[in-house]
Amino acid sequence: MPVWTINMSTMCKNVLQTINELNAIFIGKGTEH
Repeated sequence: MPVWTINMSTMCKNVLQTINELNAIFIGKGTEH
């Protein structure tokens, strides 16, 4: 398995995790108001 494939996979996971965290923040703020 090429190294760049592993890096892409890790990057995608990090991006998805960041999106999930941002969604949680936005949902939390939406619930407050």
